[in-house]
Amino acid sequence: MLLFIVIMLYLFIFLFDYQNIKKNQSKKENTIYIIFYISSFFLLIMYVLDFQVTPLSDVIRGIIKK
Repeated sequence: MLLFIVIMLYLFIFLFDYQNIKKNQSKKENTIYIIFYISSFFLLIMYVLDFQVTPLSDVIRGIIKK
């Protein structure tokens, strides 16, 4: 259910917010907006699906201990 809400929210943002903003932005601003939009979408999907990511500090500690 939460996954459906997230997808609908991002669809709503894309249809109503991004379409209006796209007309007034430069190509560089548009690219940055899309990058943050997609990355936030995937991070939120991973959170909803309870995808566990090891913290970066654990990876660094593992490298240092070797």
